[in-house]
Amino acid sequence: MNLPYFPPNVFSSLNRLKLIDLSHNSLKGNLVQGILRVPLDSVEEVRLNNNYISGITSTAITGVHRTATIDFSNNKIVALEWKDWYPLLDQLTGVEVVDLTNNKLQCSCDLVWLLLDKDELNKINSKTKCMNGTLIRDLNVDSLLIVC
Repeated sequence: MNLPYFPPNVFSSLNRLKLIDLSHNSLKGNLVQGILRVPLDSVEEVRLNNNYISGITSTAITGVHRTATIDFSNNKIVALEWKDWYPLLDQLTGVEVVDLTNNKLQCSCDLVWLLLDKDELNKINSKTKCMNGTLIRDLNVDSLLIVC
């Protein structure tokens, strides 16, 4: 479809929506506040893979079912700042429910919070790697704490 943009709240009144598939489009930059606001607990899967997304704001995706899966693979995400990513991960309860594989994660100080919170780390796909090829689960948090 090659969709470069869509307005916030476009899905907010669709009570029976289970899947949002925006994969293979031209979405770019940060996903802004309310861009994927959905009726509480309705959406079980969000596909945002194969776009040009570089990040999210803290309230970009809200209302998804607590067991939902969200695919951010093959985008341009470089950092996982707590203020932006914790609110999304905190909504979810499953294991490996957020796919961040094949992004440009720099894996620096922005990941310390995630490495220290195993419950939230377990929500990230275990094959997610840093730009240098290191699995994020294999990062040494003590080394990062010295630098950060």
